[in-house]
Amino acid sequence: IEWQRFTWLVFPALLGTIVGALVAPLVPGPVLQLGVGALVIVALTVTLLVTRTEHTASGPAPAITAGTASGFMNASAGVGGPALSVYAVATRWPQSAFAATAQAYFVAIGLAALTGKLAATGWAVASRSTVVAGAVTTTPSGSDASSAAARINPDTTMQGTPLEGSP
Repeated sequence: IEWQRFTWLVFPALLGTIVGALVAPLVPGPVLQLGVGALVIVALTVTLLVTRTEHTASGPAPAITAGTASGFMNASAGVGGPALSVYAVATRWPQSAFAATAQAYFVAIGLAALTGKLAATGWAVASRSTVVAGAVTTTPSGSDASSAAARINPDTTMQGTPLEGSP
């Protein structure tokens, strides 16, 4: 892991994550999708153009820009990779060092995005019951997810067995 690059990328990404987590719930879904989609297209176009030039970006400014954009895009739409890829191509970052550093980077910004989104929504995980990997979670009213699913569709089964609480 190249810790100096990691540092120049991750701290601006954390700031971008805060902004992205605050903006995402306020912007209508289609507008956010169009905006982030446009950013992804710009990032991919820049990557294509940069690979055809002799210029190599260097210094902290490209890392700060890429980190901020990556953090914002990751928190708002889950696509923090394109900005980091543009940075990697623009700086001619060797693949093995990039791969090692990117793993630590995405763990950090992924956790930051999750924390930011939970904080921005008042730490609300879900407003209804959720079944995750077969585990039953409790709704605010105290009923379990199986009963909630049965109320929606009484014939619903999991692995051939009627859901607990179904009629």
